[in-house]
Amino acid sequence: MSKFLGIAVILALAATAPAAISLTIIETELPGDLHQYIFRFTADAGFEIASVDANPSGVMPGTGITGVMNQIWPMGFLPTPTMTNAQYLGGDIGKDSHWNVFDTWLIATATPTETATKLDGVFTISATSGQRKATLDLLQIVTSGTETVSYDFMVGQALPAESQVNKQLFTGVVGVPEPTTLALLGLGGLVAVARRRRR
Repeated sequence: MSKFLGIAVILALAATAPAAISLTIIETELPGDLHQYIFRFTADAGFEIASVDANPSGVMPGTGITGVMNQIWPMGFLPTPTMTNAQYLGGDIGKDSHWNVFDTWLIATATPTETATKLDGVFTISATSGQRKATLDLLQIVTSGTETVSYDFMVGQALPAESQVNKQLFTGVVGVPEPTTLALLGLGGLVAVARRRRR
């Protein structure tokens, strides 16, 4: 009897647990010492990716994308760094940092200037139910050499044809650390091994 009750409790908890979004970062090495990172978001079963929110000023959760990225826009900036504006790049599109969504996704920007250190000052991206996808390669970041880029934003998912969005915070760093950073990590590993041997 108690076994069946335990199973029922577990099933009830599973049914009420919030749906989770998964993030896969796909890295590709490009000619010219460039590193491309595709941010692939996958919604939970039955859900669709619906929104992205970030704000470097801290008004909303998330600080956006910061760090030196490879940009190949004319004059270094464009109002909205999205697929709508990136299509003309042709074969070079893989070398540019931008959002892999079109302007038909409702993109609101408070400081619409792409710079060498961020994709956009403040941005909000949302999609109507007809445009949402269960799996979406949302963002492409390209770094050069040993540059690193930090990301901190919220991604939301929703059930098809519903407006209520469940949001989840994603934060981390992509890029190749500088040689000095790698050396420090190596020293840390040697110290850890030395301590274990002493014990």
